[in-house]
Amino acid sequence: ASRRLLAWCVHAYTALGLIAAAGMAVLIVHGGPSAFRGVFLLTQAIGKASMIPRQYGRIVNVASIAGLLGNPPELMHTIAYNTSKGALVNFTRALACEWGRYNITVNALAPGFFPSKMTKGVLAQFGAEALAQFAPLKRIGDDEDLKGAALLFASEAGRHITGQVLAVDGGVCFAEKVIAGQVALLGHAPIDKLLQRGRILRIELARFHNEVG
Repeated sequence: ASRRLLAWCVHAYTALGLIAAAGMAVLIVHGGPSAFRGVFLLTQAIGKASMIPRQYGRIVNVASIAGLLGNPPELMHTIAYNTSKGALVNFTRALACEWGRYNITVNALAPGFFPSKMTKGVLAQFGAEALAQFAPLKRIGDDEDLKGAALLFASEAGRHITGQVLAVDGGVCFAEKVIAGQVALLGHAPIDKLLQRGRILRIELARFHNEVG
């Protein structure tokens, strides 16, 4: 069944790629905790069937900021998810090096917290305003926030960009690094005091609840 699905995807992608204006060949791939093998095989198949023969392609993987960071066990145990997204991040970098000679760029988006079907319950419980406080920009992502980055990677505007992983998270990655530095400086200070009465702890739990699955 998986081989039939793969064959159908290759056929559909190739057909669309031939019809698209200016010979555009863009593949946007998303994979969850257990789907990295599928991302690998689909990218390999479409690359060999369409992009490499045409000497052109744009691959945009959808990773996560969970693939860029670990998180303390006091927050949540998400090692499987972080590991799978970390694999996708380095897959992006490695494939960019290998397929650059075919004029194929490979980049990844690493979203932070966005409203979705999965996060509906979290938003209802904590509220968007509370979740936004964890980001330096003081907002969570919306429907428009991934479009520009995806368009950059998929278009001629990004023809000299490859192997890059762009966090689209309102600055959350940077904020977490600052917090990690504070933890290191203060030793084993209770995390609830360090993070202002546990507020950021709750936000972090909510955000990773979004990432799991």
